[in-house]
Amino acid sequence: MIALLVLAAAGPLTLHAAHKGGVSAVAVSPDGTLIASAGSLDKLVKLWDATSGKAVRTLEGHTGPIRALGFSPDGKTLASAGGGEVILWRVSDGDAQGLRTGGGWNAGLAWSRDGKWVSSGGREGIHVWNAASPEHEEIATLPGHADSELTDVAFLPGGRLLSAGSGNDIKLWDVAARTLVSSRESGGTRVAVSPDGKQAALAGEQVKLWDLAALGKPLLLGKKGSINAVAFAPSGLLAAASYAAPTVQLWRAEADAGTLKLAAPALCVAFAPDGKRLFAAVGDEVVAVEVK
Repeated sequence: MIALLVLAAAGPLTLHAAHKGGVSAVAVSPDGTLIASAGSLDKLVKLWDATSGKAVRTLEGHTGPIRALGFSPDGKTLASAGGGEVILWRVSDGDAQGLRTGGGWNAGLAWSRDGKWVSSGGREGIHVWNAASPEHEEIATLPGHADSELTDVAFLPGGRLLSAGSGNDIKLWDVAARTLVSSRESGGTRVAVSPDGKQAALAGEQVKLWDLAALGKPLLLGKKGSINAVAFAPSGLLAAASYAAPTVQLWRAEADAGTLKLAAPALCVAFAPDGKRLFAAVGDEVVAVEVK
C-alpha cells in the first residue's frame, strides 16, 4: 500500500498503514520537507513527502526492532537505532553505513547540535561516533547506567550529553573528557532538551522539568499518567504524550497551553521545524495535528 498524507475535513493529517505492527519512531527533517517513520516489527524505515504524503523511499537494513530516529542538523543524514545497531542513511539516495553498538538493543538516539557526533546506547553503555568522518569512528564509550538500562539520550549545546535510565536516574556526561559530570534520581525514562539548552523534560509517571544549570528539584507539570514521550518545539513549546490517554498535553513557559486530541494514545511525538504541526505515532499510523 502507498500511504498518502491527507487532510480530513475536520481531522488531522494521517499517514495510513505506515508500518505493519505499529510505528515505533517518528522524526521530521530540519527543513520540514520529509517525515521519517520506523516500524518495530517490520524493521523498516520509511521516508514520506511532508506536503503530498507520498512515500519517497523505504530503507531496509535493520535486523531487529527499530527504537529511535533522528535527522542530522543539516538534514542530509538520517540515523536509526535498533537491534544492537545504528544505521546512518544518506537521505538523497538511501545509502547506508552501519554502526554496531555491541548490545542486543538500542535505546535513544541523539545528534550533537553541530552535527559532528551521533549517540545511542544499549545495555553495555553509551556510544558516541564521529558522524563528520567518512569512517564514522567511535570517539567515546560511556559506562551508561550500571544499575539500570539506558532508555534515552539527548545532547546539550556545547557537546554535553544527557542520558536517562530505567532506574529513573538522569546523568550528565562530558563527552570530550569522557567523564560523568553529575547524576540525579529523576523519576523519568525519556528525555528532551529545550532549544536553548537550559531545561530538560523527563517523561515518567509525570512530566518533570529540570533546570540543567543546577539539576536541583524539578518542576512538576500536569497530572500523573504514565508519560511515555516528550518533545520541544523550536519555540520552546513542550509536548507530552501518555499511554493512558489519547491526548497530547502542551506547555509554554511552564504554563498550560492546551491539549491536542488523538484517536488513540501516542507512542512518540515530534514537532515540525516551524512548530505548527505535531507528528505522533498512533498505532500503525503517523498523525500530524495542527498546533495553534
